Amino acid sequence: SLFLDLLKLGVTDVFICGLAFDVCVKYSAIDAVEQGFKTHVIADGCRGVTSEGIAKTKEEFDQKGVIIIQSNKVCAAVDENSRSKHKIKY
Repeated sequence: SLFLDLLKLGVTDVFICGLAFDVCVKYSAIDAVEQGFKTHVIADGCRGVTSEGIAKTKEEFDQKGVIIIQSNKVCAAVDENSRSKHKIKY
């Protein structure tokens, strides 16, 4: 899986955005956090299917430890959480 490849590279944090917040993004983020990654979802880089689905997904993220951030906070989060042996350039 992609996450196993990332682990082999020493990646510790993942940042996810896309369509749809309450479907694809949800399952990717939950999979990532369960694999041991510090997982961030970039909220303003996502769109959901339903308001109810988005609300339930946010609750699940809170329970699982997925961090929801805005795109203007990504650089600070990378700097603050950089534990990887690979430097991320932005």
